[in-house]
Amino acid sequence: MDKIPVCRRLFEAGSCTIPFCRFNHNVRLCTVCGSICKSDRTWQLHLAGFKHLNAQRARERARREPQNPSEPRPETTSCKLCGCLLYGPMVVSSHLRGRRHIENALAAGKSPSSRDDLHTVEMKWCDTCERDVPLNDFTFHCQGVQHRRMEGSKSLAAALREAEEDKNGITVAEGDVDFGIVPWDSHFAEDEPTRTVASREIFVRNTVPNSDVVLLDVRLASFPLFSSPFKMRSQVTRPVALDNVIRAIAIEFYPQHLGSFEERVTLLFEDRRLSQRFVVMRTLKAIVGDAADYEELRPSAPYVRPKWQARNDVGEVIPGEAPPALSSVKWVVPLPLAKIPLNLASILCLGSDREVEDKLRSTVLPRSFNADTYGAHFRVLLHAEEKKMEDDLQVYDMQDTTLTKDYPFYSVQVPGLAEKRPSVIVGDSILVQASSSSGSGKWFEGRVHRIRQLAVEMKFDSSFFALSGEKFSVRFELSRHPLRRMHQALSSAFKQPRILFPLDEHLKTINAPKSSFQSELRIVNRNIASNEHQLLAVAAIVKQPPGSVPFIVFGPPGTGKTVTIIEAIRQVLIWDPEAKILACAPSNSAADLLAERLLDLGPTVLLRLNAPSRPLDLIPTALRKFSSIENGHFTIPDLSALKRFRVIVSTCISASLPFAVGMPRGHFSHIFVDEAGQALEPEIMIPIKTMADNDTNVVLSGDPKQLGPIVRSSVAIKFGLGQSYLARLMELPLYNEKDYRGVSIVKLLKNWRSHPAILRFPNERFYKGDLECHADPLVTHSLLRSHALVKPDFPVVFHAIAGKDAREAQSPSFFNIGEVSLVKRYVQDLLGDQRLRLDPEQIGVISPYNAQCRRIRLSLSKIVRADRIKIGSVEEFQGQERRVIIISAVRSSLDFIKFDLKHTLGFVANPRRFNVAITRAQALLIVIGDPKVLSLDPLWRSFMNYIHTEGGWTGPVPDWDTSEGVSESASYDKQRRAKAEQEMTELEDLLKSLVITTSEDRAGGAEAAIDQPWRPDE
Repeated sequence: MDKIPVCRRLFEAGSCTIPFCRFNHNVRLCTVCGSICKSDRTWQLHLAGFKHLNAQRARERARREPQNPSEPRPETTSCKLCGCLLYGPMVVSSHLRGRRHIENALAAGKSPSSRDDLHTVEMKWCDTCERDVPLNDFTFHCQGVQHRRMEGSKSLAAALREAEEDKNGITVAEGDVDFGIVPWDSHFAEDEPTRTVASREIFVRNTVPNSDVVLLDVRLASFPLFSSPFKMRSQVTRPVALDNVIRAIAIEFYPQHLGSFEERVTLLFEDRRLSQRFVVMRTLKAIVGDAADYEELRPSAPYVRPKWQARNDVGEVIPGEAPPALSSVKWVVPLPLAKIPLNLASILCLGSDREVEDKLRSTVLPRSFNADTYGAHFRVLLHAEEKKMEDDLQVYDMQDTTLTKDYPFYSVQVPGLAEKRPSVIVGDSILVQASSSSGSGKWFEGRVHRIRQLAVEMKFDSSFFALSGEKFSVRFELSRHPLRRMHQALSSAFKQPRILFPLDEHLKTINAPKSSFQSELRIVNRNIASNEHQLLAVAAIVKQPPGSVPFIVFGPPGTGKTVTIIEAIRQVLIWDPEAKILACAPSNSAADLLAERLLDLGPTVLLRLNAPSRPLDLIPTALRKFSSIENGHFTIPDLSALKRFRVIVSTCISASLPFAVGMPRGHFSHIFVDEAGQALEPEIMIPIKTMADNDTNVVLSGDPKQLGPIVRSSVAIKFGLGQSYLARLMELPLYNEKDYRGVSIVKLLKNWRSHPAILRFPNERFYKGDLECHADPLVTHSLLRSHALVKPDFPVVFHAIAGKDAREAQSPSFFNIGEVSLVKRYVQDLLGDQRLRLDPEQIGVISPYNAQCRRIRLSLSKIVRADRIKIGSVEEFQGQERRVIIISAVRSSLDFIKFDLKHTLGFVANPRRFNVAITRAQALLIVIGDPKVLSLDPLWRSFMNYIHTEGGWTGPVPDWDTSEGVSESASYDKQRRAKAEQEMTELEDLLKSLVITTSEDRAGGAEAAIDQPWRPDE
């Protein structure tokens, strides 16, 4: 289709007047950047490319700036040394401190701080390009290619608009021809859906008496290039006279798949008296789906991007009253403030990430990364992360908000609180200020005492008083306790190379435990006794002499790494009566799981140590008697009692509590960290650097191919904060899976979870094909009779749908009604099939966007028992499994796809999140998404090729050859963009005489990662 020439008349007049013209009329104009695409494929690639992204950013930036040329605009300065324009004094200051300017100044023998080469530039607004241009360059700008391109694209846009207008006395049905929502009466039990053919009539009327105008042709833009679900009921084979009567043109829509559809119809007329032809165009629209779902789930209000406003400095703050839980513990070791140093804060405020990185590298970060510089290196990265977290938190600030008094508390409604956006826990600080003070008055700190579903209850100083209906500004303060605990650990004197940078020379044993030793173990979990890999890992951990290098249990999905860790803890206790164990995990749920597996040890041996700020109702009932609870909240036993427990289980953050109450270093013989791949390295260092001594052994379990740490700062990621301690160690030679098997690492290979068809792709993609299927066929093969399967005996389904993603009000999170409706259909079919005997708890729904999860919950709430189905993000499913997993990928608007690729929202361009999502299913995996969007990522493209080749595909067929190999190189996206650019160049050559081509705007800002989880559990 791309090779069929574009009809020149379309660009000259906005329409073609030649009946049955065989040239391409399916041309799309991008109103964002002025680009013209000659096919759907080129259109898709364009929307995913850099030019469109830059134009989108420029437009977003322009919306935040005054658009009226008469309004005052920021002063523009030209830097002669660097040849660039600088907008506003803050940008000028940042530029003077930047590496580029400093190098240019020094090369010219000038002081970088000198302003001699800075000159104010008068600007003029270009209406065509919608941007400022230096006045002296304005004439040259108007003659330039970029300006002429935009002129051409706007001319085409005007021509297309003109083609949509009634003319010459002929009126056509006003506006788009909307078929509305066409029902799709399909149940998965049927081979073919019951198709409802929708029809609409376009009414044509000649309003000029005695004129001689005839209708020559009615055609679709897609004709004759490809098939369309829109069809003409009857073709115009001869001229139709248009007297003073209304003529009806019937168009039918034949639904073939669920989703959204658009087409353009062109009506060709001829005025015989004038011998002149003209056209009128209309857009055809249709949605195939459930009308009730679309009505119920539609946006409550149009999306309005939240305005980001820099916070003013807070002056006087009246402290609030802390909750009793935080004052019930007597701390022996004070927690450092660890504020961001002023010199570092100024660097972090520089303009671009590149400038910040260069400045950090040259002035603050240690020159080398070793045991001596370890703490200093990570402290800088934590400060960078804190700065980004503070910036991101500003989006939740609220204005003109009322407080509700419930003495002695005040409560405030917080939208998004249920989804932890923002994340608020007991003890956090929220600042409020009367709106009438105009930002200059005092602030009052409210300390959070209780958290409800949508509100938090705070206590202020006794001097605070709020009148009924009084308006307040509300700020959420970043909880710095986790960061301060990490800084405390990084500042400790413990810096043993065997822990931080282990080498061969640190090995105290070079042999894996022999089978004779393994047979001596009194294994508690009999399943481990028959699993050679798990048994080897347990034996190796038990056999390690004191002061060994960290041991890693590498556990791919479903291989039982947590079970292995539990057995290892039991065996250490059995073999060493003096052993004391600190067992940690990044989250409370993972720590609870560890403790629940050890309940038989009894409450005198096992302690589940909880942060005082943790709500009491969130802990499993069975663990309450294993926890220290006083006056309705968690507390910490005194030091003497704490020492008596042989096993203490906590989160990595709360592992600082024993140190804080005076527990001596070396008390624990072993420190275990489960799910170690999910934690920040400084987070894992809290138990290690505060509690370990020369003899303490460290055991890590996890999978670097699954979810990693959550880091917001791209600068911190650049310097290594985004890599877990587990992943860093596994890159060292000492942790080669084969050479050091049973010495420093064991890779578990037997998968006890998934059907072979579900496991095959991730196994080959992430684990070298090493994993072996050992799951119970009674579970994994239990749904092979389900009507949801496209191909019998292949329990993997990709349901392609061309939906439409949306946002509402001021929430940047995306949702897709078409996919929500499809999820509901699958759930109804699965629960309604009595042959399957599925319980709701056996179904899980994963989506990367909170707005989508909320709408799925709302949609499923109408289904009996479906309220027990777990619906959440990938992070919420890490370490879990379900008989059925349904994934909703959400994204369908390609002009947002680069946003996902950069910020890793959702699955696209995030292999670890993808891996976790598709490996949760035991017996049936259903993926719902738009293949045109997902295919831009090579990993997703390979996965879809696998499903299509195996016969699990349903919905619109792929628009690429699924038998072709997918390039996995880092340049894959660039190759596709280059191809798109080549196609665009061909179009430019075609239209050179008309000067209609693509435009190129400068890059601007992008939105924050609103769907990213906020902080680790305490």
